Amino acid sequence: MSAEHLGQNNEIPNKFQTWPVKRLLPLSGGEAQCYLINYEGREAILRLYRQDFEPKMEVFQQKFGVFGINAIETGHDEETGLWYAVCRPYCYLTQLLEERGLSEAEFNVLVFRTTSALGILHSGNRFHSHTDLRPGIILIRFQEDAPLKFLTSGLGQVSLLEGTYISLDFSGDPADGPPLYSAPEALAPPEPLDREAEDWWSLGAILLEIKLGRHPLADLKPSEVAVEIISRGLAVPEGLPPDTAMLLKGLLTRDPKKRWRDEDVRKWLAGERDIPVHYEAAYLM
Repeated sequence: MSAEHLGQNNEIPNKFQTWPVKRLLPLSGGEAQCYLINYEGREAILRLYRQDFEPKMEVFQQKFGVFGINAIETGHDEETGLWYAVCRPYCYLTQLLEERGLSEAEFNVLVFRTTSALGILHSGNRFHSHTDLRPGIILIRFQEDAPLKFLTSGLGQVSLLEGTYISLDFSGDPADGPPLYSAPEALAPPEPLDREAEDWWSLGAILLEIKLGRHPLADLKPSEVAVEIISRGLAVPEGLPPDTAMLLKGLLTRDPKKRWRDEDVRKWLAGERDIPVHYEAAYLM
């Protein structure tokens, strides 16, 4: 099948190279179409990059600290003229939460992996923030011989992150529906807006939802969600383990200048508990 027909009009190729194609996946973004394929007797994800997009494939051959390589195989297909990457299977965090939630160990892995990704992202030269972090773009990769691996949607366009367990996608559509994971300052922006601080709030909102089983504002209308977050923030309820409450309060601090960031979360992960927290206790009044 020619490159211009791949992924158009829901037309799915029967085979790509020697690998049978099962179906098109809802993971596709602006730079690639994603298919579930049979790769050497096991399921895998085929990311087929669009004709005008050439990813930095050399990044797939590198490792960065704690990160591993996401791609099993990469290359340029001569028949279609498209670049491709074959990756291990993964699913959305939202799907996993609906099915069973996360164990305490998996929760800590999610905090560690996402913090590592945001730290790299915020120190980059091309992109300095994500600004759309939410459960719907966080993916979980499954491996038979390893724990769950967390990443965010797509292989992305951030070269340092491309091909790792965690990569941040800038090509997808913005979130629809209520701004459940938006920071207060993003909904009523000051000047100048601190985009990095927004990402840490969003992580806090995701972690709060995981611990509560659902987002505390999920039943409100979009306009009501915005007013609630702007005026009151998000409440960290009583009854959570002290360590967890500390993390959530650090991330959900309404003042972006006092909100926890990479260094603070890393200290928390390392077991430190004398980290200043400036969470507004007046929320519950």
